Amino acid sequence: MKIKLISPARNPESGECFWDSKTSCQMTGYKANVAPLALPTLAALTPSDMNVVLTDEKIEPIDFDEKLDLVGITAMSANIVRAYEVADEYRNRGVPVVMGGIHVSMLPNEASEHCDSVVVGEAEEKSNQISLRKRKEGDVGKYDLEEFIEYFSDEVDKSLENVQ
Repeated sequence: MKIKLISPARNPESGECFWDSKTSCQMTGYKANVAPLALPTLAALTPSDMNVVLTDEKIEPIDFDEKLDLVGITAMSANIVRAYEVADEYRNRGVPVVMGGIHVSMLPNEASEHCDSVVVGEAEEKSNQISLRKRKEGDVGKYDLEEFIEYFSDEVDKSLENVQ
């Protein structure tokens, strides 16, 4: 199973944003800043027999033609318009989409119009459940998060001892 985790860029017509690396460096005087760790953390927590691809659109363009089984998108309010565009494009191509991030957590009903499943809160606690459900049943489902955790409680290794 191939999963792509995406951090979308901000739409250029929206203007500069502090969260843009270039603007952030100019404002702070630093030559570089630290990338958000949510997507690499989710990739590390995904079962090892699943192929995970990370794409930060601020660094490289999104390849919409890549054959995928599942797409995960993280979004803040600053890039939510682009995140919804990306999600809509993948759904139009028949690829299931899971969305998370602070904006999605605050407005899950809005986000659910653009994806197949919404993660509210910390995705690190739920990523295994989502990927295992996709593999087990062919979809990501829409579940209350407590149901999600209960559904997979016997299959998920909740420890971090295998993460390097």
